[in-house]
Amino acid sequence: MQDAVQRHARTRAFAEGVISAVLSDPGVQEARQRVEAAETGLVL
Repeated sequence: MQDAVQRHARTRAFAEGVISAVLSDPGVQEARQRVEAAETGLVL
């Protein structure tokens, strides 16, 4: 059971690292800003 918990913790840490790296990419940040701006425009 402990092995499974440790594997889960490592997998989660890896996934969080990948997600963090992707979200910190300038191209991804720019795309998110464009989406947010478009959503704001739709709300008006």
